[in-house]
Amino acid sequence: MLDVELIYRINHKEKPVEEHRDKLRLRYYEGDDLRTLLRDAGFTIEAEYGGYAGQPIEQGNELLFICHK
Repeated sequence: MLDVELIYRINHKEKPVEEHRDKLRLRYYEGDDLRTLLRDAGFTIEAEYGGYAGQPIEQGNELLFICHK
């Protein structure tokens, strides 16, 4: 798990005017974890890719699943 807080500050003439904060929680998954989550949620996996160029899942840096329910 990775918890991140993003802070956006708006300044006008070097003085703070507004501040917005967003919290973001990220989790990294392995392929088997995603397959289990998708199937448990009722999805059928039609295809798997390792990147947006369609490379095999073993050779890519991404995990892309084409699914239907």
